[in-house]
Amino acid sequence: MMRRRSSQAMPAPDQVQARREFRLAHGGAALRLALLLSLGLLGTGLWLAQDLLAGRGMAGLEGAPLAEVEPAAGPAAPDAERLPDLLAAAAGEIEAQRSELSRREQDLAAREAALHDLAEKLRAEVATLQALRQEQDDAAERAEAEQEERAARLARLYETMKPKRAASILDHVPVEEVAAIARRMRDGKAALIIQQMSPERASALSARLALP
Repeated sequence: MMRRRSSQAMPAPDQVQARREFRLAHGGAALRLALLLSLGLLGTGLWLAQDLLAGRGMAGLEGAPLAEVEPAAGPAAPDAERLPDLLAAAAGEIEAQRSELSRREQDLAAREAALHDLAEKLRAEVATLQALRQEQDDAAERAEAEQEERAARLARLYETMKPKRAASILDHVPVEEVAAIARRMRDGKAALIIQQMSPERASALSARLALP
């Protein structure tokens, strides 16, 4: 009975040979599968896993001759010798993307620097314009103060003159200046001088003095 069980448990020589050939034929595919999965090449690794589990390997383990196992349909598995080329191509693509990203970053930095320079120039121009405006305002204020002082001084001068003499001189002065001088005179003195002017001159001066 022991001999019968031992003879039944031992596989036939052709089955042993078939299993050895299966391991030799598909052991490299399993190794490539592990390598591809570790490298992140998921698509190729899944194809190899499907090829191993499709049934042709299991048929050899059950004792069927390897010649009778039909190959699974699908694209041809990539040769292990192509892995360096694939890795080199992937590395090249990554390097190209990095170069493009670096170029864009440099362009952005250059644009930011140009905008910063432009903003600085605009601030400088605004400061210059503000300084010029302030100078103009100061000059206008000084001119107005000088005119005010001159008109007051002339008003005091003409007040010391006789009305007829002052009127004869003011007849040759522009009406605007005469009005500025008359506004700084005492009311009675200005009225006496206007009375000594010609009617046309007195009318024009009176109209000018009526303005605010």
